[in-house]
Amino acid sequence: MKTRRRRVLGALAAVAIGCVGAALVAEVAWRVLEPRPLGSAMIVNPDGSEVPLSRIVDYVGRMGNEQRHEGPVSRLAPDMDVRFRYDGPPMPWHDEKGCIAVRSNSLGFRDEEFSATKPAGQVRLLCVGDSFTFGNGVEAEDTRVEQAEDLLRERLHTDVQAVNAASPRARPTSPATALDPRPGPALRPRPRPRVVPQRRRSDPDGSRGSGRRRLGTASSEPPPTHFRQMRADRAFDHAVLPDAALVVRAHPEQWEAAQQGIVATRDACAEHGVPLLVVVIPMMYRLDDGYPCRELHAMITAFCESVGVPSFDGYPPFAGRAYRSLWAHPSDQHPNPAGHRILAEALVDPVVDLLGPDAAHW
Repeated sequence: MKTRRRRVLGALAAVAIGCVGAALVAEVAWRVLEPRPLGSAMIVNPDGSEVPLSRIVDYVGRMGNEQRHEGPVSRLAPDMDVRFRYDGPPMPWHDEKGCIAVRSNSLGFRDEEFSATKPAGQVRLLCVGDSFTFGNGVEAEDTRVEQAEDLLRERLHTDVQAVNAASPRARPTSPATALDPRPGPALRPRPRPRVVPQRRRSDPDGSRGSGRRRLGTASSEPPPTHFRQMRADRAFDHAVLPDAALVVRAHPEQWEAAQQGIVATRDACAEHGVPLLVVVIPMMYRLDDGYPCRELHAMITAFCESVGVPSFDGYPPFAGRAYRSLWAHPSDQHPNPAGHRILAEALVDPVVDLLGPDAAHW
C-alpha cells in the first residue's frame, strides 16, 4: 500500500514538475519570440536628431516667414529636408533604414522647383488637401499627385504638371487651408511643355546638405504591447461602427466652416476661370459594408452638387479591399503607393472630363 502511494505521489510530482517546466519554457519562448511592439514613427533631421512624427503639425509650418517670398507660397516651411522613419522591418517603398524622404522646394511645396508662371501649352493642376494628399508615409513620386500627373500626361499626350500643394497640418475648415490667400489662381492651375526634371531619390544616408530646415526634439508615449494590439485589431475588425456623419451632425461647426470654404474656393476659381474638383478621399478603415464614413461621403458630394461644384467620391474604387494591405505602415494608416495608385487611376477620367475635350490643346 505504501509502495503504491509513493508511486502515485511520485507520478503527481513528476506531472507537477513537468507542468512547471513547460510553463517556464513557454514563458521564455514567448519573451524571446513575441514580436516587439512598434515604436513611434519619427521625423529625422539631417544631423540625426529626431522628433515624433505625431508632432509634425508643430514643425512643418512657415513660422512667420511668409513675407520672404512675393507671390504664391505654401504654408509649409520652404527648403525642408527631413526623413520619416518607421519602426520595424522596412516596407518596400522605404529605404534600408525604414525611412522616406520629405522635401519641400523654395516655395514650400512638396514638389520640384517650378515657376509660378505657367509655360504655354502646359496642363497645370493644383492639388490641395491634407496629409492624405501630401503623402505621409510614401515618397513624393508615389503620391496620387505625382502618379496622376504621369497618367494624365500619357492620356492627354501633352505636358502635365500636378503641384502638390497639400499640407499635413491642413484643417478641415477650408479646402485651401494648405495655401496662403489666393495663391491658386496665381499659380494658374489651368491647362496650358515644360521639361520634367528627374525626381530626386533619397541619398543613402538621407542627407541633402546643411541649408535645409531642422526640426526640434520631443518625447512620446510608449506603444501598446503586441498582444494588446492584436486584440484591439480583432475587436476593431468585428465592431459595428457608427457612421462619422453622426459626429459631424452633433458638432457641425467644422462642417459648416468647410462648406463656407468650398463655396469661397468655388468663387475664387470661377473668378479666374479655373475648373474645380472636390475629391473625397476615403479613410483606410473597414473598406466593406462596415465602412464608417459612407454617409459622410454622401453629405459632402450632395453639398457640392447643391452649390455647383463637381465632386468625386473616392470610396467606390476601394470598396471591398483589404484595408491593412493599403497602409503606408502598420503604424500609419495613410495610403501606401498602391493606395495612391488606385485613387490616381480613378481620378483620370473625372479630371479629363472636367478639363473638357480641348484640354490637350490649351
